[in-house]
Amino acid sequence: MTASIDGLLKAEWWAMRALSLEMNGSDGNAMHVTIRSFYPIFEGWLQCKDGKDQAANRISEWIIKLTEIAESREEVNKDIMPNSHVYGAAVLALRLSVLNNIVFDDMDPNSDKNKSDENSGSHSVEIDIETADKCHELCQELSGLVREGVLPETRELDLSPFYHTIGTYRSALPRRVKSGLEDASVEMIDHVNKKINELVSWVDEIILRESDNSMGNSVLF
Repeated sequence: MTASIDGLLKAEWWAMRALSLEMNGSDGNAMHVTIRSFYPIFEGWLQCKDGKDQAANRISEWIIKLTEIAESREEVNKDIMPNSHVYGAAVLALRLSVLNNIVFDDMDPNSDKNKSDENSGSHSVEIDIETADKCHELCQELSGLVREGVLPETRELDLSPFYHTIGTYRSALPRRVKSGLEDASVEMIDHVNKKINELVSWVDEIILRESDNSMGNSVLF
């Protein structure tokens, strides 16, 4: 796939069309569409230089859309449910936005306010922390899905969303400390430490669940 915005938007259209046809039962001979069918799109957004300010929102939009489709039937369609790999792509896109100094006014996928702030000089550490918090929210969603057992069954356990989120917090914190905002810095350090501790506890819980399920010849995801 060509990592261009136009190419990615076309790929999104065709992927959604294939999924809609399958869900409506109108293309029985077509290849079965699963969450893996969308991996090239997510990877494409991560690699698209011209779309670096859109990647996080586009992948987050797909998480919302595919989750709604997966849960639209009486029984959750695990084949299309976003898994840890997809959440990892969304979190990585957010982490890259911090490294590239991209400002996100909000995480509304339909927002057109997102912009690169590389040349404006107004990029702040507060924005880095807010972005890390968005990563944390995605990890919380993922942990909930693991806990509820609604993810696709696979032996590929991807913990990268948690590690990337911890890395995002840690990369932002030193600059915050150096900014000289004394009381605010202490408050921010406490905030970051609390969030990181939560992430570590979620990772421990997931690993423990996987270990218990492996011993019982059952794998969560």
